[in-house]
Amino acid sequence: MSGNEIEIIRLKSFDQSVEVPERIGNRCVTIIGSQAFKGCRSLRKLILPSSIKAIKKDAFYCCDRLEEINLTEGIEAIEESVFEECRSLKNIKLPSTIKSIGIKAFKECKSLCDINIPSNIEKIQQSAFENCTNFIGGISLLFFGINY
Repeated sequence: MSGNEIEIIRLKSFDQSVEVPERIGNRCVTIIGSQAFKGCRSLRKLILPSSIKAIKKDAFYCCDRLEEINLTEGIEAIEESVFEECRSLKNIKLPSTIKSIGIKAFKECKSLCDINIPSNIEKIQQSAFENCTNFIGGISLLFFGINY
């Protein structure tokens, strides 16, 4: 991270919808830090700016009412437990820039029924989708050319 970039390190939000700004002052917001939104139980919708390049471990852990988030092009990894226990998250479109999905990234996302994994994914780690029991058509694994 350069001197003109900023990381969101903790936000305790009671709002149902939050839009992360692209800039704070003269600095560009590029990282959602570890546990930044952890346990924000009122949060239902999160809008990220296109400047976000990284989402760190546990960033949205236990945001159990989170239904909608836009993941923008440029994000390369979904780290460990980023969306773990986001039980209201239904659909997610991963950007084409995603290279890896971390351990327990979507664990216990019991409402998740649709996820599109881009063809250039390099790694899906252990338990990434553990107890995601609501997949209707399975997970589209485009890089294997088959559906699970």
